Amino acid sequence: EAGNIKYAPVAWNEEFFQKHYRRTMVLNGVDSQTNSHDAGTRHTWSGKLAEGYPALSALIAGLQARSWPMANISNGGYDFTAGLIAPTRTGNIDAVNRIAHPNSINGQPDGAKFHLESTQTRIQEALQRRRSFLDGRFKLPKSQAAISQLYSARVGKNEVKRLSEYLPGEFERDSLKRQSQVACAAFRAGIAKTANLALGGFDTHGDHDNRHYPRLAELMQGVDFLWDEAERQQIADQLIVVVGSDFGRTPGYNDGQGKDHWSITSVLLMGRGIPGNKVIGGSDERHRPLT
Repeated sequence: EAGNIKYAPVAWNEEFFQKHYRRTMVLNGVDSQTNSHDAGTRHTWSGKLAEGYPALSALIAGLQARSWPMANISNGGYDFTAGLIAPTRTGNIDAVNRIAHPNSINGQPDGAKFHLESTQTRIQEALQRRRSFLDGRFKLPKSQAAISQLYSARVGKNEVKRLSEYLPGEFERDSLKRQSQVACAAFRAGIAKTANLALGGFDTHGDHDNRHYPRLAELMQGVDFLWDEAERQQIADQLIVVVGSDFGRTPGYNDGQGKDHWSITSVLLMGRGIPGNKVIGGSDERHRPLT
């Protein structure tokens, strides 16, 4: 036990809960109502089994930060937006640096340039004159919005440059930790509202313990790293983290010492506004939800 939270003494559970139980709420006995991967993932992150509903991250970003340059970052998982906002994929950090420094040949701020600074200034002045002309000619709101988006794409305020300023000098090799580094840098830069971090490999139909526990440890270590990175970027007091999956695993083993699909699962909630050291719901010894 860590405070009021009971955990199985496997993988990296002890280290995680002993460190984070004060900021963690556990929801147990959550019924995803399906054994289908796609439906379960959709249900967990949109609240609906039916198709067509946006992920929670897209809903929040679309309503609260639609004009932000990288409002909704996605690394996979259920990231359907229902047209509320466009997700930003950040798997290629070199591409982010090239966007941040468009006049640099190699994407580095101190690298060789395509144009002299004086030439770059004249180009931007010409684009500004062009925008002023278009603004005076086209008055409808949709036209104005399209002109603004075009101008921002060409010169803009270069908000992505701020992201490159907060990115670490070296990235973690572990995928979940690397995703956390980019997300926290974007939050610190003030250009992102939400981020999907994704980790697979839990569909252990055979040799469950030897395959599942290492992935579980990687997950818990990744979430722990996310909080450490948020502290380093000075945004931990503003962060909310939700950890979930498509469904759980069966209470017993199959013939291959694996575990199959089981609709009952758990969810972790952590961070700002979340009552920590708290458990809601439960399940019995056969992983059936307690009402």
